[in-house]
Amino acid sequence: MASRSSPLGYDMHVRVDMDRNGRSSSGPELVGNAILHRVTTGNIPLIESDSDYIEYGEDVRLWVGEALTQERLNARAAGLGPIIERDPRVVEVEAIGILTTSPGSIWDFELTVAAKLRTGETISQVIGISSVTVDILAQGT
Repeated sequence: MASRSSPLGYDMHVRVDMDRNGRSSSGPELVGNAILHRVTTGNIPLIESDSDYIEYGEDVRLWVGEALTQERLNARAAGLGPIIERDPRVVEVEAIGILTTSPGSIWDFELTVAAKLRTGETISQVIGISSVTVDILAQGT
């Protein structure tokens, strides 16, 4: 149950889209949703910024189609740490990429993200990425 008094915030539950029931989210769940948005959204427009946009995140779907080796994917995934740490609720991040090699897989690669929060909790997500979809495959605190 979402709590307005959570030190990590309180807002609408939004993953890929807003929850149809209009439910709210708070705490680690809210931060987990924010992490998903950081890895699926690049620069966003902001009228009063110096360049008309701000560097928000990194859209990992744009990595699909690149000549990614496991080593290159590991390097790209490691670069997500500082991007996710722009969120003041996140203290430390470890991100690992895994190329999907199984025949018929709907994901081109998977990302495992573990984030330590300023409240001391750790949340983790496994995210499947293709050029069409981003799916949370597993999550936990």
